Amino acid sequence: MDQDYFVQLSQLVQLIESSLFNNIRVLLLEPVKNIYLVKTLYGILMLLPQGKAYQALAKRMKSIEMLMQIDNEMVSKENKEEIDMDEIDYFIKIFCNTHFVLKSTK
Repeated sequence: MDQDYFVQLSQLVQLIESSLFNNIRVLLLEPVKNIYLVKTLYGILMLLPQGKAYQALAKRMKSIEMLMQIDNEMVSKENKEEIDMDEIDYFIKIFCNTHFVLKSTK
């Protein structure tokens, strides 16, 4: 990789940060749904030398990491609620069956 390659990568990051790519940055609000975009940006970040472009993209990617953590917490919370509902349904069935047995023996 030569100097021209790094200059082109820096220009790409400047384009991504410009208003022309607002729609791309909006997609980053849902990183789980756009995981290949996120991975591509991480790939660009890994190739960039430390500098202004690196700092700008690193800051953007740090925000995406926070969004991914929030999404993961929400998914795990939803899964926990589903498990809780399954347990509640199970106990309701047991209660109904026990109630039916007790009622029929009277």
